[in-house]
Amino acid sequence: MDAPAEMLLIGLDEFTDTLARVTDPEAPSPCEGWRAVDVAGHVVGTMGKVVALVSDGEVGDSPTDPEQVGLTPVTMMARWGERAEQVRNALAVADLDVERQTSYGRGPVGRQLLLPASDLAIHIWDLAASQGERRELPQELRDFLRAGVERIPPERMRAPGMFGPETTPPADANDTEQIMAFLGRTVPR
Repeated sequence: MDAPAEMLLIGLDEFTDTLARVTDPEAPSPCEGWRAVDVAGHVVGTMGKVVALVSDGEVGDSPTDPEQVGLTPVTMMARWGERAEQVRNALAVADLDVERQTSYGRGPVGRQLLLPASDLAIHIWDLAASQGERRELPQELRDFLRAGVERIPPERMRAPGMFGPETTPPADANDTEQIMAFLGRTVPR
């Protein structure tokens, strides 16, 4: 299995663990304007795109905007569980070498999973931070995320809709918090 697909599977488990610890779905997250439930809604929507990508390549209309996904604090755990299972099932039979067209260009499915796997890793941290948790992602996810963002040209990385300007992490920031500060997240204390 390609590294992005493997990281996606690790991320599914990590997100499930993190979501299960959410006690305040209305808490603000490091994603400006998003509450914890909004982060979860975005991830549910993004993983819907993953299912479409690996299943038939028609990514199209699957929403990733939290309001369009319509997740609520009451439904978020059940909806996430269903979506995570769909992703696992789709990846189990996916041809990661088949070429697919997405808004980011044409390429093998395995490579096209780079962005959603990275997005998932980032939002694991966002969700944990919304609950006041200092989350250290597993080493393999940190390495994957760092390698991925280092390949993005600076002008594209800081473009609107991508990542904000780098922030200064606290002196005692763990490795994940340093990565998140590089990605423009404000690391709470």
